Amino acid sequence: MTSGRLMVFLSLCCLPAFAADMYEPDDSFETAKTINIGETQQRSIDPVGDKDYIMFNVATASYCTIESWGAAAYDNYMYLYDSNRYLIASDADSGSGAFAMITRQLTAGAYWVRLEDYGNNNTISSYFVRIESLEPDAYEPDDPSNHAFRVAVNSSLFQQRSWHNDLDRDWYLFTVTDQAGLVLAHTSTYGAVYTLYESVQGTLYTVASFYSYGASAWSRQLQPGTYVLGNQPYNYPEKYVTAFQLWQTTQVPLKCTKLSFKRYLSGKQYPRHKWKLGLQADNVNLESLRGLLLYVTIFNSNNYTSYSLNLPYGRLMEYGRRDLSLRCATMFDVFQAKLTKGNLRLIERISDTSIGGVSAPDSVFCMTDYKYSPIANLTIHIEARRAGIPVFYGDCAVQVRAKYARTAITASTLGKRR
Repeated sequence: MTSGRLMVFLSLCCLPAFAADMYEPDDSFETAKTINIGETQQRSIDPVGDKDYIMFNVATASYCTIESWGAAAYDNYMYLYDSNRYLIASDADSGSGAFAMITRQLTAGAYWVRLEDYGNNNTISSYFVRIESLEPDAYEPDDPSNHAFRVAVNSSLFQQRSWHNDLDRDWYLFTVTDQAGLVLAHTSTYGAVYTLYESVQGTLYTVASFYSYGASAWSRQLQPGTYVLGNQPYNYPEKYVTAFQLWQTTQVPLKCTKLSFKRYLSGKQYPRHKWKLGLQADNVNLESLRGLLLYVTIFNSNNYTSYSLNLPYGRLMEYGRRDLSLRCATMFDVFQAKLTKGNLRLIERISDTSIGGVSAPDSVFCMTDYKYSPIANLTIHIEARRAGIPVFYGDCAVQVRAKYARTAITASTLGKRR
């Protein structure tokens, strides 16, 4: 039994004081071990005073990040040397926790990294180091004059790109022949600056700028012309995601097929009114309205009054597959848009929130003086908007005749049955 205890004791005494990592020896420039771009290595600082030298090569000028990380109890320091072994950067704790990280624009050549415990008075049993480089993305080169990425009107775009150095800029080119809408979304860590230019005979004139922080969106209505859209990093080169929609605003020929209005003066707690508007709009389909906001304005040129609806009051319309309709309901009204055989039918039922007086639809649809001005000349304007920019719009004119009865005020299109 005594000899067994002695053997265990001797075995423990013969264990090495530390377990060297697989890259040792690497305590100088001459013994530095190589790491490839994109590679992760696991290392250690042991014994006290140990230093790890790492060498890597940069093939083309790019933005590089040398990052170290490990257990929260440890703290390290990092030095970066150029191909002449001159110190060009150092860092203590820009990485995870108290670990070091250096991000810097580097030219092509060889570089060395030195890593050590922060005070050179402790060991680090295990840590990781990785080098990343931002390479030119698949869309390069894309300068504004010859190689800008061309975007077609009425298309959607989604790209994962990068700014691979401080001077890198990414460019898009598109031409619109009529009014158009542009919605842009950008996602990155450190932000971006977008600038929209109009190209006139090869000269770029600034139209607008857009600053993105993290995830942001921006929209713009465009007049006919050729445009160049450029972006650049707000702080540092990095990878990013961009997406945008570009569509041409379409004017839809509209023809009023039916307009009726009825206001009930009694029988309910609140006065009610209901109007129906039928429009012949052959180029409008219900699917194109999904996700859009519908704006309707009816203007009376006799008394210069108007009635406007921004539908569906800031919410997206519900889509019903059974009856091919869009519907939005609030506490006091129900709005529906139905499409049947190329005809767009709008219906609104409203309970007035105030008792007495003349509501806005009364004066627009029927006139206030029914006896002497029974005919109203109306102009109807309709828009469907995405991000506040019209996707399509249309106008038409119609005459209505008003009648007054004991319990209701009614109006209908001239020459049409009610």
